[in-house]
Amino acid sequence: MTTPSTNGSIKPNKTPKISTVFSTPKSKKLELSVIEEDAGETHIIDEKKNSTEINKSLPVKKRKIDDINLDEMETPTKKTKTLSDLPWIGYCSEQHKQNILNNNYLCSDIIISTQNLLKFEFPEINGFQETTLAPVKLNGKWVSETGFQSQESPSLQIHHNGNAHWVLSLQTRDGNIYLLDSLSLNLTTSLEYQLTQIYGKDKKKLIIRIPDVQKQQNSIDCGLFAIANALEFCQTGFKGGTHITYEQKYMREHLIHCLENGKFTHFPKK
Repeated sequence: MTTPSTNGSIKPNKTPKISTVFSTPKSKKLELSVIEEDAGETHIIDEKKNSTEINKSLPVKKRKIDDINLDEMETPTKKTKTLSDLPWIGYCSEQHKQNILNNNYLCSDIIISTQNLLKFEFPEINGFQETTLAPVKLNGKWVSETGFQSQESPSLQIHHNGNAHWVLSLQTRDGNIYLLDSLSLNLTTSLEYQLTQIYGKDKKKLIIRIPDVQKQQNSIDCGLFAIANALEFCQTGFKGGTHITYEQKYMREHLIHCLENGKFTHFPKK
């Protein structure tokens, strides 16, 4: 569990390594299906994951000490402090706060710090793993140094889909898995791997339900909706998506207020 420090910031927790991407035996195929709840149709997304190399360590470029010319190294000059040098909360600096206020896209530092606070407030909910555990494509192959751990219900996870977009997955106590997407985009390959790592353990078929939820009115507020929907699940459980309508113009100031106070309250709703 993460614990808040005396200044209200949230200390990150380390995620243990896992040995494989899928717990399903290699001789079996995991069928990943998506149900769009408003249409009631099931679509098979992909069932050939076994050929993917996912557990490789990312390459590190090494340099011999003999190759470094110490005479060419410049003496560091005194650096003027910027907003990036001033701590704010968790992983974040004052520059992160300014980015939120300036209507910028939420970066992983903000998402991870937010998840750490939610995990501290709601220890009975599993998940909240660091978003940087998502696989990346390297030389045509999907690789990950550790990967996500499988989670028991109830659980949730904010995901970066690999294409500049944040979404939320959650697993209710009855074992149903939902994906809440404020843009209703197609599942990316990166997101498919993440969902399979977290929810596909010992399963031959993984069903992801996609409810109709409020859509963001721009291209940058996806992280805010993922956070707001995560909080709603932690506080009240999942009751479907269409019954919630947030006041989008107030969401950024509310997020800052919650992070600075070290406690989340409901995002403003209409």
